Amino acid sequence: MSSDKSTLHSFSTRLQIILKERHIKKTDFAKEIGIASTTLSGYLSEKHSPDLDTLKLICDKLDISTDYLLGRTERRFMDATTFTKPENDMIVMYKQLSENRQYEAMGEVRMLLKAEKSGN
Repeated sequence: MSSDKSTLHSFSTRLQIILKERHIKKTDFAKEIGIASTTLSGYLSEKHSPDLDTLKLICDKLDISTDYLLGRTERRFMDATTFTKPENDMIVMYKQLSENRQYEAMGEVRMLLKAEKSGN
């Protein structure tokens, strides 16, 4: 990743925002992508930047584009053609909801994911 300060700031800030929005604990995320918690803390505090493979892994795990994470675009997701029609439809419907309803929808999805993981 570039050592350019503005890119590093964008990366750090956007990664923090995504983790917070998705209620992902930093320690859990570090473990999930196979890095030390201190390494992730270094990314979040702008002390270090990930190598290219780690950057790609972070973006894949969070389903966001590298360009978004690097501050090159405001579009979080990859090109819409990478999504299936039901996935695109879901995004369109979600964006039509009020902010409060979006929050409720995310809560419902989280409950469904928990049920899926527990085998229910």
